[in-house]
Amino acid sequence: MSCIFWNCQGLGAPLTIHVLGELLRDHRPLLVFLSETKATLSQINNLKSRWNLNGIGVAKVGNSGGLAMFWQKEVDVDLISYSDHHIDVEVSDRICNNKWRVTGFYGKHTIENASKRTNYMAIKLDISKAYDRIEWFFLKKILSHFGIPAVFVDLVMLCVSTVSFSFLFNGAQFGYVKPSRGLRQGDPLSPYLFICCAEALTAMITKASDRGVFHGVRVAASAPTVTSLCFADDTLIFGKATEANSRVLKDILLKYARISRQEINFDKSTMKFSPSTTEELKHGLHQILGFRVVEQHDKYLGLPASIGRTKKEIFAYLRDRVWAKMKGWGEKQLSKAGKEVLIKSVLQAIPSYVMGCFLLPNGLVRHLEAAIRRFWWGNGTKKGMNWLAWVELCKPKSDGGLGFRDLSAFNRALVTKQVWRILSNPNLLLSRIIAARYFPQGELLSARLGSRPSSTWRSIWQVIPFLKMGIRRRIGDGNDTSVWSDPWLREGGNFRIITKRPIYSAFPNKVADLIDDSTHSWNLEVINGVFWPVDIDRILEIPLGCGFAKDKWVWHYSPNGKFTVRSCYHMILASSISSDQQRGDRSGSHSGGNSGDLKFIWHLDIPPKVRIFLWRLCKNILPTNKELYRRKVSSSPLCGRC
Repeated sequence: MSCIFWNCQGLGAPLTIHVLGELLRDHRPLLVFLSETKATLSQINNLKSRWNLNGIGVAKVGNSGGLAMFWQKEVDVDLISYSDHHIDVEVSDRICNNKWRVTGFYGKHTIENASKRTNYMAIKLDISKAYDRIEWFFLKKILSHFGIPAVFVDLVMLCVSTVSFSFLFNGAQFGYVKPSRGLRQGDPLSPYLFICCAEALTAMITKASDRGVFHGVRVAASAPTVTSLCFADDTLIFGKATEANSRVLKDILLKYARISRQEINFDKSTMKFSPSTTEELKHGLHQILGFRVVEQHDKYLGLPASIGRTKKEIFAYLRDRVWAKMKGWGEKQLSKAGKEVLIKSVLQAIPSYVMGCFLLPNGLVRHLEAAIRRFWWGNGTKKGMNWLAWVELCKPKSDGGLGFRDLSAFNRALVTKQVWRILSNPNLLLSRIIAARYFPQGELLSARLGSRPSSTWRSIWQVIPFLKMGIRRRIGDGNDTSVWSDPWLREGGNFRIITKRPIYSAFPNKVADLIDDSTHSWNLEVINGVFWPVDIDRILEIPLGCGFAKDKWVWHYSPNGKFTVRSCYHMILASSISSDQQRGDRSGSHSGGNSGDLKFIWHLDIPPKVRIFLWRLCKNILPTNKELYRRKVSSSPLCGRC
């Protein structure tokens, strides 16, 4: 394997870039390792695109340091470890089917100590009476610093400072209190104002990180450094578990508390360390910061802060909440219409927030659906007869069902929304971290699960096939879309070309090769000469955008091309029903008889419980003697009165 290892003494000089470009052009090495780049990650990424290479980089520290490793696209590279002084990878040559272990290092560290892990800490801050302690002078300064017009700032401060309070005693109002600080909880404006104030703490931590005095956490060599996550008064701070880091952080927190009059609750604030951290170091940092040391943070924004192997136990509280609701309703005599409302608006909404981030275990989903079925056919505590298969109840009302959610399909649709955000917004912090950790040299749609994946990435990776089922490319100039491998057609063939690619020529490769530059219309001569008739008609149906517009991903099942959970849910549900029909797998009880078109029922001007009764009558799931006899419950199909 041909390699280049070079201490380039900085990538900012044009001569260095020119010499390196000539080396790449003349010798075409499979791998290049550069030390002392003195470059940022954005500069390294620009060079990677300029030379059409894959690669990873480690940003400079101050005005020195910095590493970069580039490789040709015909090799696969798996990152093993990295630091400010080394990059360790495994290189696989797809052509020769060979593997190499390559470690590039620079500086005082050696290979032996490069393998030592850095200790990290995560701190969850708790601020006492966060809204009540905000100083109005501090709030006004923050709003002005954001560049908000002075007139608007004065209006906001007028809303904040004209608040007054009275007291109720034995039903009578008396007294009058006018506060001098704080934000009124319950006011729609208060959360936004508090976020502006909390931005000061985030900015102070970020500034310390930029100066190099506070070191955050990076999950991969090319990933951005994360120092804090903040949503209103819920704050997480990440950093290296060192005394220097802890002292800097303590100074920042004390300064922020002094200028904003916020008070850190040291009893409720907690700190967690990476597994390799020694007890001695934990005790020392606890003495500096004063926060309580815990093994795991409980929750952040209502979600588990960390997930291990026992996902079913972690999310078991969802099952308990569903059962608690049903036990309270079981004693009431509810109609089917009332149960329908409670199931759709309460029971099936309980796990929705968690399902937006994680795929729930299949066993837990089945348990939740079993509990909901028990409530629908019985009363929650006692089990009733299942008159119709659950998959039939989950069909839309227009298709003869009741529109209950299939929790498994809905869970996949919600997580697919997160995958769409990563694909369509690559500059988001989430997108940059996921890309750097799991597909630094590839694309999201072709990413592999990788080694030791997180629960978040495992959930995302499992629903990528569902995203592929519904996305296609909207053609602008055609330069970023492959004719043969990308989905860019509207209908048929899974949005892809059916024609087999010619082996005698690489032309056409991009969709731009099929467009006449002079008229910005389809080049009929090229299209007719390469593609089969079925593809010619499909290509000519595609409208061309502005010649200056870029190709972009769109969601096929919505009119405006934007992803919707509703359309994705129905797509997943339709595909699962289709696959079940092909296998002949239709579990559950079935009624005898054809229900026909039942849409008219839901438009009748009658009480909801009567509509449900008519629907059950048309579906033949009323407890008549005939139906009970068919199910071998009754001994005779005849009416006892007749």
